[in-house]
Amino acid sequence: MMLTKTKPDGKWCVIGADGKIVPWKDVPVSLYGALCKLHAYERYGLSPETVETLRDENTRLIFENNRLLAENNRLKALVDELERVLKGSGNE
Repeated sequence: MMLTKTKPDGKWCVIGADGKIVPWKDVPVSLYGALCKLHAYERYGLSPETVETLRDENTRLIFENNRLLAENNRLKALVDELERVLKGSGNE
């Protein structure tokens, strides 16, 4: 359930727990920034759970990328060593 609603003219409002539009005069100024972020998330179809899932997936992919980079470096070192040994054996 979305907590903000965008009107066709681009204006938007907050939906209260009772499902009714909350007048801006009743919204504490200290919450306005958070509501703007929530509205942006909802405009793009994101929920807090989706954002958490994306964050967790990003963390997993960074870890996997680092693991693959380390494996790539290990294999490159093995190839370099093999090439060094093969060049050395050709000189005999």
